[in-house]
Amino acid sequence: DQIIPKLNDVFVCGDMSFQVVFFDTTNENENNNSLVLLGTIYDHKWLFTGDIESEVEHQLVSALSESISYLKVPHHGSITSSTMRFISKLNPKIAIISVGKHNSYNHPSEEVISRYQSLGTITYRTDEVGTLTFHFYRQFSSPLVTSEAQKRKPYGYLKQGFNFWVWMFGK
Repeated sequence: DQIIPKLNDVFVCGDMSFQVVFFDTTNENENNNSLVLLGTIYDHKWLFTGDIESEVEHQLVSALSESISYLKVPHHGSITSSTMRFISKLNPKIAIISVGKHNSYNHPSEEVISRYQSLGTITYRTDEVGTLTFHFYRQFSSPLVTSEAQKRKPYGYLKQGFNFWVWMFGK
């Protein structure tokens, strides 16, 4: 069976939920046909943005009512996304830029990185640190973040409880 998401659909799995906050298949700009999900993992808010650009960001600014903890940076940090209005509204603590090393588009844009830095957002780039893994444990208020570049795994953090991992891959 195929699931075709609709705006405001919510998918729940244990202590996690994912709400469809944007979905369009008719935009001439294929980047703006990305599915955008607002995830809640325990008390942490995530926004998974795909390749959206400023046009969709403007729509989301009025649709989203709260700040988020984690943002998958839109469109690999392209200058066509991450408007200051969008970033300021979301006020993410951590921004993840999923981007390949030496990509032909020269993503991410230095201007976009500066926008996040101006708000004090911690920024991870997969072209610099490789695959990122976020380990969520019920007994900790923040996830443990490890990267491929660290070449290590977390030890001794969990003896019981629920684990959830989010991977952000470099290309």
